[in-house]
Amino acid sequence: MDDVKKYSERSHITVSVPRDIIDEVKKLIKNKEVKGYRNHSEFVIEAVRMRVEEIEKKEIKKMMEEFKEHIQKVKP
Repeated sequence: MDDVKKYSERSHITVSVPRDIIDEVKKLIKNKEVKGYRNHSEFVIEAVRMRVEEIEKKEIKKMMEEFKEHIQKVKP
């Protein structure tokens, strides 16, 4: 058990992605249609990061709008 980290201690996990999507990503990388990626894993990692950032930005924007509405309601 010493050699095997518990799931919660691992720094990486495996995620299943449909083969057709990965094949398309590999094709884009191979044909140099996208630059800056050595392999499909790098592309997927960045895609996930970008999506998380997009969701976080939407949440922040929503919170700011709610705050502005609140301020307008309590203004004398």
